[in-house]
Amino acid sequence: MWTRRSLLALLLLAGEAATTAAAAGVDSVDEENVPPPAHARGWKSDANAFAFSFFGTALPIAAGAYVGSREGESDLAPVLLPVAAGYVLGPSLGHVYAGNSRRALAGIGFRFATIGAVWIASESDKNDTEEGIATTATITVLAGMLGTISVLADIIDASKSAHRYNAAHGLTRLRLTPAPIGHAMAPGLRADLAF
Repeated sequence: MWTRRSLLALLLLAGEAATTAAAAGVDSVDEENVPPPAHARGWKSDANAFAFSFFGTALPIAAGAYVGSREGESDLAPVLLPVAAGYVLGPSLGHVYAGNSRRALAGIGFRFATIGAVWIASESDKNDTEEGIATTATITVLAGMLGTISVLADIIDASKSAHRYNAAHGLTRLRLTPAPIGHAMAPGLRADLAF
């Protein structure tokens, strides 16, 4: 005799087969007509895009800060290299992962320009006067604020780049998870469709 669990499992399998067949646009399930899983078709995860941008920024900057705390002020090259890489390249890693190289290059270029503006201002011949020092300080603060905004915007928008990639390529993902149903909290399934 069929138990409730067996009937539920059979119903779920039949529903999954019908969903797969409907997604593939065929009337019956055939091994050749079943679409590959989303990850095989190039699905880009929002969480992965954010993680690439966040950790690609935070880890090099933290490593540079750690090296700087151990080295002292004797040599700044081992400190500045990872910090600059984390600042310039890190926030764009999520956009590269999501296939949005134009956004990644724009962010890299903008942050590189802020570093260039600070460098040019600090190397100016007018730094001997009070006015030159004030101008350099103003440029440094302004470039720092704009660069920080650029870093935060690229990190936050990385997941949107992945979402745009998936929408542009017609990629969707169906996720079934256990969920309580109704007031009695009966066991059931929740279907989430992500685009």
